[in-house]
Amino acid sequence: MAFNQDNYVSMYTVWELDDEMTDFEQLNSLLEKCISKTTDNEAETCICYGFSYDEGNEHLYCNDTYVNARGVGIHMQNVSEYMSNF
Repeated sequence: MAFNQDNYVSMYTVWELDDEMTDFEQLNSLLEKCISKTTDNEAETCICYGFSYDEGNEHLYCNDTYVNARGVGIHMQNVSEYMSNF
C-alpha cells in the first residue's frame, strides 16, 4: 500500500475565557476581523479556519489547517495584531 505524502499542518487552539473575555459582542467582532484577514490574504495557503465556543461559553476553539508550515507562518503574520487581545 502506498501513501501520498502531504505537508498539511492543522492546529486546534483552545483559549479559556475569563471574565475579561466574556463580552461576546466584542469578542465576535475580533473573530470576524481575524476571519476576514485570513480569507482576504490566505486563499492559496489556508484550507480551513474557524472558531467555536463550548456549550458553557467557557472556552473558545480555533480550528485551522494550512497547506504547509509556510502557510502557518503567513497566517501568524496576518493575525498577530489581534492575538494580543486573547
